[in-house]
Amino acid sequence: MGRVPRVAKIATSILLAFMGATAIAQPANVSEAEDGHYASPAPRKAVPAFSQPVQPPTAATAAEVDYREPEPPKATAKSAAKPSPTATKPAAKPSPATPVEPEKPSNDKGVFSITCYTLGGNTSSGHPTGPGVAAADWSILPNGTKISIEGVGEYTVRDRGPRGRTIDIWMSSLDECRKFGRRSRSVTVVS
Repeated sequence: MGRVPRVAKIATSILLAFMGATAIAQPANVSEAEDGHYASPAPRKAVPAFSQPVQPPTAATAAEVDYREPEPPKATAKSAAKPSPTATKPAAKPSPATPVEPEKPSNDKGVFSITCYTLGGNTSSGHPTGPGVAAADWSILPNGTKISIEGVGEYTVRDRGPRGRTIDIWMSSLDECRKFGRRSRSVTVVS
């Protein structure tokens, strides 16, 4: 309870100062007289807190800002008789100063993690495992997709592999697989 009046007093004095009200100077010395009463010096003159009233900043409202494009100049009688040279020309091509990035071909599938396996038998599609056979996530590379793996060679997806962007390629021995390890390579669909 003791803090509320103090906080209110501080807030009021800040508000008055902000609004440009005058601040009344407080007496500097208050002393106790011999008879026990407090005596204060003569009251001081009120001093304005600000020399000019404080005005809040003004901002443009939405109605004051015009976002419309300017209208083209209206044709005069002289220009109406003569056809415009830009009206008969085809649209201009982009200037060579602005580089246009070539689009990636739709057959470029990006970078995959390439691993290998040595299991024998048949794949998920029923084809036998062997050279040129790869296993991949069929939601990304469907069964029968022929792919080219950068720096490794061409393979056909015949088996279901790990989910995501990983391709398992078949190798004949475990030593070859260990030597190959895991590599990140760009993959392109051949057909």
